[in-house]
Amino acid sequence: MHFDLVDVRLFVAIASTGSLSKAAATFPVAVSAASTRLRQFEERFQVILFVRNANGMTPTPAGRLVLEACQRILNETQQLLSLIHISEPTRPL
Repeated sequence: MHFDLVDVRLFVAIASTGSLSKAAATFPVAVSAASTRLRQFEERFQVILFVRNANGMTPTPAGRLVLEACQRILNETQQLLSLIHISEPTRPL
C-alpha cells in the first residue's frame, strides 16, 4: 500500500476546509489532480473517507478515524524535522 505525505496533507486540508477546491488551492496542484489523489487514497484503503455534497465535503466516520491518524502522522513528522534541525551539525559553506 503506497501513500505519501502529500496525500496525508491533502486529506487533512480537505477535512479542515470542507472543500476539495479550497484544499487544492493550498497546494501547487489542480483540483482534478487533488480529486484523483483522494480517489486513489480511498481506493487503496477501500473506504469512503468523505461525504460529498453541494455544500462541500465532510468526513465519514471512517474518515474521522483516518483524519486523527493523519494528524498524528503530521505531528510526528514535524517533531522529526525539528529534531533533525536541532541535531544537525553545522557545516562550513
